[in-house]
Amino acid sequence: MAKRTCLLVIWPQPVQRPFKDSFMKRIAIALYDQALGTSISLPMEMLQAAIQTAQGSDKKYEDYCIVTLGVDLEPVTTGAGISITPQTIINQDPYQLIFMPSMWRNPRHNLKRYHAYIPWLIEQHKQGSIICGAGTGAFFVAETGLLNQKAATTHWFYFKHFESKYPAIELQKQHFITRADNLYCAGSLNAVADLTVHLIELLFDKRIAQHVESQFSNEVRNSFQHSAFLYEKTLAHSYEDILQVQAWLQDHYDQPLNIEALAHQFDLSVRSLNRRFKDASQQTPKQYIQDLRVDAAKELLKKTNLSIGDIATHVGYQDVSYFSEIFKRKMGSTPKLYRLSVRNKLFRLD
Repeated sequence: MAKRTCLLVIWPQPVQRPFKDSFMKRIAIALYDQALGTSISLPMEMLQAAIQTAQGSDKKYEDYCIVTLGVDLEPVTTGAGISITPQTIINQDPYQLIFMPSMWRNPRHNLKRYHAYIPWLIEQHKQGSIICGAGTGAFFVAETGLLNQKAATTHWFYFKHFESKYPAIELQKQHFITRADNLYCAGSLNAVADLTVHLIELLFDKRIAQHVESQFSNEVRNSFQHSAFLYEKTLAHSYEDILQVQAWLQDHYDQPLNIEALAHQFDLSVRSLNRRFKDASQQTPKQYIQDLRVDAAKELLKKTNLSIGDIATHVGYQDVSYFSEIFKRKMGSTPKLYRLSVRNKLFRLD
C-alpha cells in the first residue's frame, strides 16, 4: 500500500464561517452501536474545552453546547462495550456542526439500522451544517449522495468497499482528511484531532484552537490551511513541466537554489519558470523550496538530537540565523521552541 499522508484534499471552495445566530450554536455527536468510543470522546472533549475557554473570555459564546443524539433514545453500545444513552433524538433543529463517529467492523449493518440519519443529514446540510465523517462514519455521509463527484476518505481497511459502494465519489486513498464544501472526512483518529483543531478555529478563533491543541496534543501539527496549501501547490494543477520541477525540488531541497540553472534544466526561461510556477502553485520556486526545507527541519527537530545549526545545514541553509527566521515566520515559533513542544509529554508517570 502506498504511503498515506496527512495532507488535505479540498474540493472545491473554502468554507465560510457559518451560523452567526446564537440559536444555531449547537454541536451534535451522533450515536450508534459499535461506534468507537475514542471517535466520540476525543472531538467531544476538545470541543467542550474550546467552548469553556471561549465562554471564559467572551459572552457571545454562552449559547454554545454539545449534545449526543440518536435516532431514538435507546442506549447504544460502543465497540468497547460501553453503554451511552443519547441526550436527544434527531429533529428539525439546526446544528452548526455534526460528527459521525467511526465504527468497529463493517458499517453495512449500521447503515440499515440507523438509516434515519441519512435524510436528517441531507436536511441539516441544506441548512448549512458542517458534517464530519470520522473513519467509517464517512459511510453515513457518503450514503446521503452529497459527496458524489467530490473528495472523501475513510479508514484504509474499507477502501475497496467504499469504492465499490460509492463509485461516484472521488476516494482519496493517499490523504487522511478531505473537505468538500461543508463536508469533511477524516481517515484516522489523529486526523480527527487535526480536523477538530481546524473546526475550533473556524467556529471560535485561532487563539482558542491553539490553546486546545496544546492541551490535547503532544506534538505541533500542521495547520489545516498550511496542509491544504501544500497539497494544492504540489498536485492540484495540470502544468506537467512544473510538476517535474516540483518533483526535482523535492529531491534536491537541501541544495542551493539557482533559478537560472533550474530553468535551463527544464528548457524554460527564468521568466517563464517563475510565471508558470506561480500560476500553478501560487508560490515562487523560492517560497516552495522554503516550505520543503521547513518540513524537513520539523522532522529532524522531532526525531533527532542534531543541533539547530546542523539541521539548518542539513536542509540547505548555511546561515543558522536566517534559517531560524524562516522557520519562525512559517511555524510561529523558533526551532528550539518547536523541538521543546513536540518532545513535551502531555502525561508523565513520575
